[in-house]
Amino acid sequence: ADGFALLLSTLHVLICARRCISGQGHASDWLWLFGYPLVLLPVVLWGMPSSASPDIPVLFLSIAVVWSICLVEEVRSRLPDDASRISLIPVLVAAGTVGLRVNTLPLLIVASIHYVWIQGFRVQYMLRVCAVVALLLMPTLVHRFIVSGCPLYPSKVLCAEVPWSVGERQAELVSDVIRDWARWGGRKPNSGNDWNWIPSW
Repeated sequence: ADGFALLLSTLHVLICARRCISGQGHASDWLWLFGYPLVLLPVVLWGMPSSASPDIPVLFLSIAVVWSICLVEEVRSRLPDDASRISLIPVLVAAGTVGLRVNTLPLLIVASIHYVWIQGFRVQYMLRVCAVVALLLMPTLVHRFIVSGCPLYPSKVLCAEVPWSVGERQAELVSDVIRDWARWGGRKPNSGNDWNWIPSW
């Protein structure tokens, strides 16, 4: 998955670069053109292409959510009716990202608000985006519940008391390990807190 995500992102940036060089680039093209190296740099420095985690797809999908919102806005400025038809695309991309990493939920919230805003904050579109998100996330939530007893695993939120559940405590421990590794590159030092990991980045 990592190599495939890297390949698709590279092909996309080449297309955007060609459009920009030819003078036909839009804001969305420039966004991807500058966002790509910002994501690629940590990917290379941290050796992430050899990782079994879905970090690379999540990073590029995060840019793709912002890029798709920008694209919808570009279309809306020229062809408002067409923008209404494609305004759900950022929500679909964001839902796929949340399916890989629960902590990307803010992207889904932003994309959903953007969709409802484009549609004029009407109730029918609010219900539609809720239904689409539920439909797309349901397989992931069900799978995680079957495997761990926690639909948002490794988050302990909504962990159920079922025989196969890892339990809230174990889920919290796994979540802490993931967070500490992301912040410190290993075990959290004794002097570590919620803020002093930032300078080391």
